[in-house]
Amino acid sequence: MIFFLLRLFFGLLGIISSILFIYSIYFLINNLYFNNQNITAYLFSNHEYCDKDKIEINKNLCFNVATYYWMIVIAIITLIMSFISIFSFLSMKKKI
Repeated sequence: MIFFLLRLFFGLLGIISSILFIYSIYFLINNLYFNNQNITAYLFSNHEYCDKDKIEINKNLCFNVATYYWMIVIAIITLIMSFISIFSFLSMKKKI
């Protein structure tokens, strides 16, 4: 019974993590390439657009950059979680 519950837990965790990974990748690609605002120039650059004194001017830009950073982090974490849980789900064998 414990084997079945553990395998069910890893299977559900793997499916949920995979769905979240696919959604976050879809969100990133859709908003980076099919959006009117070109934000790729601001990602991973050392520009000081979001300092304390300039935050009110570029509030929407800073919000979008932070959203993309968090979606990248979520994509990486869910990819790792899906690999770990799906590998555990598929490699489990019940000892007879």
